[in-house]
Amino acid sequence: MWQRLQWLRIHVLLLSLLMIRAVFGVDADFESLISRMALDDSPIPDHIPNVVHFVFVTITPIGWSEYVAVRSAAVNLKAEIINIWVPMEADFIGNMWGRVLEIPGVVLRRTEMPDSVYGHKAVALAHRSDFARLKALYSEGGIYMDTNLIALRSWDPIIFNASTRNTVLGYEHGTALCNAMIMSKPRAPFLRRWLRTYRIFLEWPKLWNFQSGTLPWLMHVLGDRDLTVLDNHAWFYPLYGEGMNTLWLGKSWWDIGRNYGVHLWHWKNVSIPDLLSKDVVREIDTPFFCAIRNLFDDFDGDGYISTPMAENANCSTVWMGGVATNSQGLFASYDFSTDTTNTKWVDSSGNHLHGWAPNGTVITHHSNKSTVRYFSAGSYAVLPVPADYDARVGTISMRINFDGYGLLSELQLFKLRIANQRELLISLLSDPSDQSTRIRFQWTEESWFSPWKEAIDWSSRKAPIVAGQFHNLTVSFDRQLRGVVLVFVDDTLVSKTLMSVLSTPRIALDTWINARHAENLDTGFRGYFSHLKMYSRALPEDEWANAQLMEKVSIFILCCGVGNFTPKQAKGFQRARRIHGPYTDTFELEPWLRFKAE
Repeated sequence: MWQRLQWLRIHVLLLSLLMIRAVFGVDADFESLISRMALDDSPIPDHIPNVVHFVFVTITPIGWSEYVAVRSAAVNLKAEIINIWVPMEADFIGNMWGRVLEIPGVVLRRTEMPDSVYGHKAVALAHRSDFARLKALYSEGGIYMDTNLIALRSWDPIIFNASTRNTVLGYEHGTALCNAMIMSKPRAPFLRRWLRTYRIFLEWPKLWNFQSGTLPWLMHVLGDRDLTVLDNHAWFYPLYGEGMNTLWLGKSWWDIGRNYGVHLWHWKNVSIPDLLSKDVVREIDTPFFCAIRNLFDDFDGDGYISTPMAENANCSTVWMGGVATNSQGLFASYDFSTDTTNTKWVDSSGNHLHGWAPNGTVITHHSNKSTVRYFSAGSYAVLPVPADYDARVGTISMRINFDGYGLLSELQLFKLRIANQRELLISLLSDPSDQSTRIRFQWTEESWFSPWKEAIDWSSRKAPIVAGQFHNLTVSFDRQLRGVVLVFVDDTLVSKTLMSVLSTPRIALDTWINARHAENLDTGFRGYFSHLKMYSRALPEDEWANAQLMEKVSIFILCCGVGNFTPKQAKGFQRARRIHGPYTDTFELEPWLRFKAE
């Protein structure tokens, strides 16, 4: 607390010095600039004009994200005018510009983009854009939107709210506002004060981010009466980083129902390709795609009209309490028999947990004509889970067929992402030369403060996974009450191991197939998926009882090497193994977990 107060005092002192210099050090150029933008004695209107401004400092080919941003201003904001500010010499490149300029209400505005301000060169394009947007708003008023900010619904509740002040900004995080969205009346006093500070910060360009985000926040906390600030759920939720990679991938974690808009940050700069195409948005049922689907209605006159989000069951957040599971706890089932596109994985459980493959997993038919998914280099799938699913308990069953290349490298086969930077990871390595199969069940936590990893490895010669053949792989775990993990290959138990019991829930976010990271990375999987099922419970009591004979042997193999047991205990476990046989002794898997033979 004391450190936070000291930090705030330092910023307040810096702000005071800068504002004094801004006010008393104003030169003739600044006053000339203000007078050119608007007459100071002009009356300020009662409401913020419903006029939208987009600024393109340079003209480069644009994509679907820019189109959707401008289209959202026309459809969801019903803007009277949509100003597209471009340099005087702009020469438009690419056919998407034609689509943008044809949107009703769009007006092309050519202007001199500032390459220097107050005699100081503005080098970065973002800095030039910052100043250009404030000039437009001070002169004409309205709504400034970044070209990757998408309006999700009308902003009239803000514009016509009697308590809304002359300028509106939104929180980015606790100590910064974000200028990716600015609403303002023309000639607003707050904008004038903000503009004056640019003279100082252009002398110290490394402080520009402070000036663009932290400075308006300081003006707000010090009681600026001309500014309204809304929380980050208005436009800037989720934030960059995690949100940048996962906003569009599933339906269980980012609740954007309160948002007036969504900022996509620099998501196109990561390794995920541009996903905002017409076909993907219409087909894939994530909260984000459902929310912007109406922006593609009657696209190019094709007559398509989307179902309102509130009326589409596929767009609803799925909660475990409302999942209509059977007695086995099944909450997601993918058998591909009803799939019609490569990108969408249809959930046949009835719970609408449809997944999708951003990089494509091709629907094909195997030799016996069954429908399967083929994974090639770099392809992967993302599957949602119920929003409150506690991943301490569960069963994952899949029927898979690897080629030889994939079996010789460790495959990051299945990943269940868990809140707070945790993961449950199942990877696979098989060596056909000695008919062994190595399976790793791993819990990880990667953060700045507490890197942590807990892993179990098995090696089994009893039920090897052979290249070119279909195999059933089932992993069942209970870390809530029993602390046990079972692994089956072809309905045969190949390992039973104790792990620690976790006292607090591990809320799952999503499931990734064939991807170690939340990006399009090649993890080596080449082959087929025939089925995939996920359950919210572990194997039933009778099967746990049948597996008790292997418990002590498994503990000995995994633990004794690090000195967890005395020599006498270790000798006893060795004797148990001689009596009861190797830890790959088998028993039948319950029928509800088996798959039909190909």
